[in-house]
Amino acid sequence: MLPQQVDLLDRYRGLVTLGKIKYDEEQVRVVMQLRRLQKELADYVPPTIASHYFSAERKSRDGPVEWWKRHDEEEEVAPSESKALTRVRSHAEELAALTTPKGLLLTGPPGSGKTFLADLWFSTIPTSFKARKHYSQLVLEIYRGVWEETQRRMAQVRSQQPLDSEPPPDVPWTRALRERWRSLVQTGSLPTYWTRRPSLFPASSLEPTIPFVIARRLLLTHWLLLFDEVQLLDVSSASLLADVLAWFWRLGGVVVGTSNKVPEDLYRNGVQRERLEPFVEALKVRCPVLVLGLEGERDWRSERAGRGEGLRSWVRWGEVGVFERMVRDVVGDGGKTEEPKAETLYVFGRPLHVPWTSNGVCKFTFSELCEQDLGPADYLTLASTYHTLAISALPILKLSSKNQARRFISLVDALYEARCRLICLAEADHERLFFPDALQDKELEVDVDPLMAESVAETREVYRPNVAMYDKPGME
Repeated sequence: MLPQQVDLLDRYRGLVTLGKIKYDEEQVRVVMQLRRLQKELADYVPPTIASHYFSAERKSRDGPVEWWKRHDEEEEVAPSESKALTRVRSHAEELAALTTPKGLLLTGPPGSGKTFLADLWFSTIPTSFKARKHYSQLVLEIYRGVWEETQRRMAQVRSQQPLDSEPPPDVPWTRALRERWRSLVQTGSLPTYWTRRPSLFPASSLEPTIPFVIARRLLLTHWLLLFDEVQLLDVSSASLLADVLAWFWRLGGVVVGTSNKVPEDLYRNGVQRERLEPFVEALKVRCPVLVLGLEGERDWRSERAGRGEGLRSWVRWGEVGVFERMVRDVVGDGGKTEEPKAETLYVFGRPLHVPWTSNGVCKFTFSELCEQDLGPADYLTLASTYHTLAISALPILKLSSKNQARRFISLVDALYEARCRLICLAEADHERLFFPDALQDKELEVDVDPLMAESVAETREVYRPNVAMYDKPGME
């Protein structure tokens, strides 16, 4: 067993010596870049965290100074200088001008070792202010943060509302009322000042934006973020993620990511692409790209599987008896057995029915998991609750089943990150499971559906969404 806090290159060479991995020149090239970043972050503390710790002392000495107000050390701009022509910097240029350390983005074909190297580097960073998050978990946390901050602001507004702030009752428009208004207009008796009713969400220039609040909360918890499987799927989630990460960088955060795609391809065929182009440029600036697999695609996972390492977990439809025996063996692995039963988990207060569980093992059909209205939060909950998930009746997924394919990919992603074992009873091997009809149509090879292409690419990669606990029945 190698110690955690050692030089990254020494750890890599130690794993080679122990026979855990094979030496690879391209991986060593990436290790050297990660090693340089490791040394750069050795004594780094984001300026926002430092100011957070010293804020109490400063307030007692100088009085309260809010984050949005100008500090005394900032210089006033002379009137003559303020009239000079100025150049407005772009979003990417603004983030490029930051003096805080930059991260890295590891890209390359599936199986090239991106996540392995990122995890190896992550384990050598001594700070406790670090976190590893997959896209699914990070987006869920951001949405949860938006909901919590919105609820807080609504409660604050309601607490400031006067008791008699209810809207006045509706008054029917009658002839007498019309004549009264007409006489007021003719005599000039209308008031010159009208009292405006306070709105439920009053606009205030002093209120920080919600992405800023979420980014600051993330930074105070972990300023170093290992962002696994960087992707931009839909415009709403991608825009929110872009806003939060932009503030995270401004506040001093550092992001190291992995992705199958270079930044230019993350949202190439997406809706409203122009909205996310500034973020893509900023991502390239704050996370310089390191590409693996330049010397030919080599899938280290396939080589490991070819050597027979690991437990068998994929059986064909004709091997139902083998599938059931594998499930029984896993259930009885702990020495004690219990009668199978159904359970109910709670995801954001919503019930999730589990039809079959026993000794930490759950069993579903493909239809129960991927043809229902379930998503990443449900799969993360299952992966963090059970150590093994068995799924039967998994069919070949054609182009007409892209939604089901996306859900299955999200499921496998969650199981991998949680180290939850998957046992499948499928119609075909996993290499021939996704979209076999796509190759039969030559026109589709020219104009590929972006979702289909992305889904196929993702099935070639090992997936890693994170463990998350969303099982509180009282959550609203």
